[in-house]
Amino acid sequence: MKNRGKIIIFSLAVIVALGAVQAVGASVEPRFNAGFTIYDFEQTRPDNTKYTVTTAIWYPTTERERRVRYGARPILGRAARDAAPDPDHGPYPLVIYSHGYGGSGICAPYLTEHLARLGFVVAAPDHDDVHKANRIRPPAEVDIKDYLAAALRLARSGTDFDREAHAYRPRTISFVIDRMLALSGERGSRLYGTIDADRIGMCGHSLGSFTTLACVGAGAAYQDERIKAAVSISGGVFMWRAEDYDTVRVPIMFMYGELESTDNWPVNDKTGDTERAWDNCRAPKVLFVLAGATHFTFAQGSMDWVLGKETDWGLRTQQHQAIKTYCGAMFVRYLNDNLEAEQVLTTKHPLFIEHRVELQ
Repeated sequence: MKNRGKIIIFSLAVIVALGAVQAVGASVEPRFNAGFTIYDFEQTRPDNTKYTVTTAIWYPTTERERRVRYGARPILGRAARDAAPDPDHGPYPLVIYSHGYGGSGICAPYLTEHLARLGFVVAAPDHDDVHKANRIRPPAEVDIKDYLAAALRLARSGTDFDREAHAYRPRTISFVIDRMLALSGERGSRLYGTIDADRIGMCGHSLGSFTTLACVGAGAAYQDERIKAAVSISGGVFMWRAEDYDTVRVPIMFMYGELESTDNWPVNDKTGDTERAWDNCRAPKVLFVLAGATHFTFAQGSMDWVLGKETDWGLRTQQHQAIKTYCGAMFVRYLNDNLEAEQVLTTKHPLFIEHRVELQ
């Protein structure tokens, strides 16, 4: 009972402190409801075969949100399905979300819905990974043991990681940006007139972070210069060398979990790899380490059982709130050019065991 009391007191302290964080930056408060729809885009692979890029899309709307069951392995959220976008406040910035290996565009609706409520259009494609543990549209057939073994091999590859073998990911991102801008310019499209082509950002979790960094210039081979701000979530940073960051020239945020340190996450040196990324990227840049977070905290649902851990759902709610607040503030600041959001970025959340900010 003593421990339970401490947990309750800590939780209340976090809630109070988070309220203070949000109070200093009203610009990161939701202003819309979240609309949701799905598009299927046909992409041609380098070998001339076709791949359907199913893409989950969230956007600002005034229509009523309802409970949504996302994906082949249902993840719950709230959005207005196939609603009309809000017609009065666009065009909106576009944010691309890239999922981790074997995941799906609907792996983090807690974040993608939130960004839509802030006033962003969010597009999250299903990548053409060899293993597909979840999909926006059912079915998702995968041997979980084979999938986890493949993910482990990938995570342990270090700077020997085969970037060209995974170049399909940044190529798909540029393709989806093309298609989203085309829909925004197409009369009769649900998304007609919704996107500002000069305000595009990107975030990605795990291998989606590799994808994000590649798209904003790491290694220089797959850069899409339309992307103006980036967030690396529990990131795929192990495959990049120090010099690879020389060509990253956009504002960038890094985040990862306390339990991804080398002692708790022997797969790779998340702390050292992220330090290298931080040191070699230019400002503006932000980094935080989230207390009690595992690699899987940053998605929705839980795979903490893979690490032999139980999920504390009360803590998870608070962690997700922190992720949403700071990720949202990053895009509000650098896609909307809203200086007020800097008040959030420079304020340390009580769940941050480390927090660094260089905005100049």
